Amino acid sequence: MKKVKVEDAVGLTLCHDITEMKDGFKAKPTQEQLVLNHLQNIGGLTAFEAYDIYGITQLGARIWALRQGGNNILKIWHSKETKGKKIRFCEYKLVGGK
Repeated sequence: MKKVKVEDAVGLTLCHDITEMKDGFKAKPTQEQLVLNHLQNIGGLTAFEAYDIYGITQLGARIWALRQGGNNILKIWHSKETKGKKIRFCEYKLVGGK
């Protein structure tokens, strides 16, 4: 496996693990690889960011799979007021990551 840098639609440069197949085809990274890469190289990730940046709709399931793989990921709850309503959301952070 080799790491390559890819610039995404919002201008973030990310390191993706690319697997070269025998026929030269390059497999795209799994959602778990994208999330872990983000947590390691960029920092915290919310469900909104996961959907907006990567199109991931079930971030909690991806986090669960990463935790099952031995990654220590914290869930931090935030609240803020927007348009007169108080909202709560969580951010996931990798212990030892950015």
